[in-house]
Amino acid sequence: MAGNERSYDRLLAELVGDGAAEVRNPSGAALSRVSWCLRSVGLATSAQRQQGEVFGAMTARTVKERLGDKEFDMKTLASVASGFFQICGYTYELEEMPTSIKVKSFQCPFYEGLKNAGLDDQTIEAACNQSVAVELAELKKAFPQLSGRLKFRSAPDQPCIEEFELAK
Repeated sequence: MAGNERSYDRLLAELVGDGAAEVRNPSGAALSRVSWCLRSVGLATSAQRQQGEVFGAMTARTVKERLGDKEFDMKTLASVASGFFQICGYTYELEEMPTSIKVKSFQCPFYEGLKNAGLDDQTIEAACNQSVAVELAELKKAFPQLSGRLKFRSAPDQPCIEEFELAK
């Protein structure tokens, strides 16, 4: 977990700068500050894009480190993704198959933050789709055989589903 903690701290530092300690253990004041900062749709989209870029690059780098000399496999990607989902505070289920993984996010800190900032689901969906597209582009730089997509929640009480699979 120590490696994941360092990755989480780097992710937080890149996403929120000096407010990282407050985001790690959010108080009402910290959540209000984050919500206030995200009120602008442009800022939200930009933040989600940055988050996707950072998440994708960190995931690719960590998968490569864990693989060493071995070929890419979905088991390693699933392990790394699970670690990042945990440390970022998601409530999720991960379904791993030999050629794909599916992550159902029931509680997502990014969705909740954007929702608390007053953004509607359509705007959040656009920001999240952009984030996942950038995340996938970063992953594909390292692993061109990988494809993926996001199925945004159909209702606020339903999960988002992020799928990754090996090209056939």
